[in-house]
Amino acid sequence: MKWREITTRSSKSLLCGKWPLSLQRLPPSAGDGSLLFETKGAQMMIEKLAGAANRNGHLPVGVEQSASDWQVDEYWKTILQNRTHALNLPLDFVRPAVKGGQRDAVTYKTTLALQRELALAAENEAVSVEVVLLAALMLLLAKYTGQEYVVVGWTSNSVQHACGGSETACTTVVAGCVEQSRTWREFLAAIEQTCLQARAPKRFSYEQLVDTMDADQDASRNPLFDVRLKQRHTETARQKDDFALGFDVERDGISLRIEYDANLFFASTMERLLRHYCHLLEQLVQDTDQRLADLDMLAADGDEPLVYDRGHNLTTDSADPVRSAAHQPQRKQQAEHPEKSAAVPGERQASMVPLPALEAAEKRPDYPASSAQKRLFMLDKLLGRSTAYNVPVIRNINGRVDSKRLEKALQGLVERHESLRTAFQLEVESGALRQKVHSAVPFAFPVYALTEAEAAEMIRDFVRPFRLDKAPLFRAALIELTDKKESILILDMHHAITDGLSVGIMLKELAALYENRQLEPLSLQYKDYAVWESQLMHTQEWKKQEAYWLERFKEPVHPVRLRFSRPPALTAEATSRTLHFSLEENTATALQNLAHSTETTLFMVMLAAFTVLLSRLSGQDDIVVGTPISGRHREGLENIVGMFVNTLAIRNQPRSSQSFLTYLHQVKERLLDAYENQDYAFDQLVDKLNVPREINGNPLFNVMFQFAQHHEAETIDGLKLQAVEYDGAPGKFDLHFVVVQENQRALHLEMTYREAYLPDETAREFLAHFHGLVQQIVRDVQQDGKEEIATPHP
Repeated sequence: MKWREITTRSSKSLLCGKWPLSLQRLPPSAGDGSLLFETKGAQMMIEKLAGAANRNGHLPVGVEQSASDWQVDEYWKTILQNRTHALNLPLDFVRPAVKGGQRDAVTYKTTLALQRELALAAENEAVSVEVVLLAALMLLLAKYTGQEYVVVGWTSNSVQHACGGSETACTTVVAGCVEQSRTWREFLAAIEQTCLQARAPKRFSYEQLVDTMDADQDASRNPLFDVRLKQRHTETARQKDDFALGFDVERDGISLRIEYDANLFFASTMERLLRHYCHLLEQLVQDTDQRLADLDMLAADGDEPLVYDRGHNLTTDSADPVRSAAHQPQRKQQAEHPEKSAAVPGERQASMVPLPALEAAEKRPDYPASSAQKRLFMLDKLLGRSTAYNVPVIRNINGRVDSKRLEKALQGLVERHESLRTAFQLEVESGALRQKVHSAVPFAFPVYALTEAEAAEMIRDFVRPFRLDKAPLFRAALIELTDKKESILILDMHHAITDGLSVGIMLKELAALYENRQLEPLSLQYKDYAVWESQLMHTQEWKKQEAYWLERFKEPVHPVRLRFSRPPALTAEATSRTLHFSLEENTATALQNLAHSTETTLFMVMLAAFTVLLSRLSGQDDIVVGTPISGRHREGLENIVGMFVNTLAIRNQPRSSQSFLTYLHQVKERLLDAYENQDYAFDQLVDKLNVPREINGNPLFNVMFQFAQHHEAETIDGLKLQAVEYDGAPGKFDLHFVVVQENQRALHLEMTYREAYLPDETAREFLAHFHGLVQQIVRDVQQDGKEEIATPHP
């Protein structure tokens, strides 16, 4: 790698008083203490900029026409180095994969008195009102997100000379550190200095920079910022920000207008944010020596405090180890964004409480086990040596792979993810379960040459029990078929170190390592999450969530016993079978439309229908089903291999006297409440309720319901990977019902059942009943179109 030298004069003011991780000091031989630019992605971006400059005749005079020698302005270089600082805004919908064009706006006008106070405060600090509004916006965003480093866009006539003297308003980027210990005066002065740097003439404008970046950027958001401040009369061709705050200083006050992405926010959320912003402005003009930490953005009109260190974008995972699920609330079901999902609305969130920081733990001989790991360890002891909680991942590869390269890539995965080098041990004195991360573990990768029939038998033998005190809890092998030009990759892991999303991460990164593509370094590992969770258990937030779940289950619950089901099995090694069924396209589309028209979600509609069926076929009006949730709603956990999945026990009371739509909205409220309290571990709830653990079943519920979405095809070096179903694992639930959304018009049903619970013929009848039920719901909605739709009977 070629070391590129940059100067140090102004970078610190952008980076919270410390150098970014990607900027390192020169080796001692350089002797000048200057900084080096060594992030590969940013260096590639600079070379692309240089290429664009060369083509457009923008290279500075006297500089050779060489990408590697061209110098990008230091300001843009610093911004590029820190492009990972996206704002963790509290969204009402999960961010779609592609930025949509649907935008809306809310407006507000300040009083004339506030306008005059802002003008006077700006004059006293020798800054413009525009800079005051910009700094206040950055402070608001810091308080909303809990992030210290904030990046915003700035579109204004005052930025013209940063674009080479353009006659129209231009956009630049302002980055700042919102240190809560600072006073408002100090923070405002720092932002003014940053604005001077942002407005300085540059070789490349923001628009030219983004043109160069667009080809390989995340299509779901602006490549450099999520929020923009702009003068009301300025227009921008690009609308990829999450929201833009426009302002216009008028005679009788300051007119404010938020133009926002309606695919991300409710109007009420933006109205509330605008109120908070104005209240913050009112406080800022009162005393410029206030500490930022003491400034309250909430008005005195009863607004609830905001949670800034809680998950807002719910991402979910599957209890099925091979398939990742996405059952987040989906308020809008639009054809272009079938995966968009609503998160918990801001007005339903709990009060602001300090939460422990999720950060890298200090090095220790061992670390606490997470709640999920403790549960699996206990089950392992109850079941004895069993494969019940193995996670076999079997992929057919439509061609030959280089086994040596694949082994090297697998070794790279083991080195990258500490979970693949983790074992468990009980502490002698306390009896507490600890996880030990080994620096290295023995890893073998056998390669077999077998026929297809022999391969099936070998796979059954390959999946075998693990000893949880011996690392690695992970094994792999490759089968090269002798009767086909195909291969089979086998991965087998214990659930204590992995989950459904982890499988997807591993396959994606395995392909990248095999193809010699560089992966971004991980800032956190699973042990860091386990330490954070152990700290969370001592907070008021944990107690609040615990109180919610204990209240929900203060009355005893009973497993679902269908009228035609068999008595409970006496062994955990119960044989399971799986049935598959696809709904008609018109039925799937009508269910999507029902979710959209009722402002619920497809998951909610299907869960409501499923629990109605369980109630009718069991005669029970108190139905509890489990549903998995990813547990990865904290920033930094997206790409970590580990066991994050939590289970939510959803309790509903369908009544035959209710309309289906009335019941559907009750299901929606139950789910939203559960999502707000998703950090509380299911195993903790079982312990608090003192529910007996049975070897042949799950406590609190015996039926699991899951909503999954079909993911993009897996490949490795251009070869397709096809999942191979493994039928050797015993069922974990009496009934496990999965709705798979293949696309906007296709819904597939998978029902796994224990033979000891349902006879085969009865299981097929159950699936037929569900099919008939959803068809009846669709017919009633289409024919009646009113709220009072009778709850269907199977």
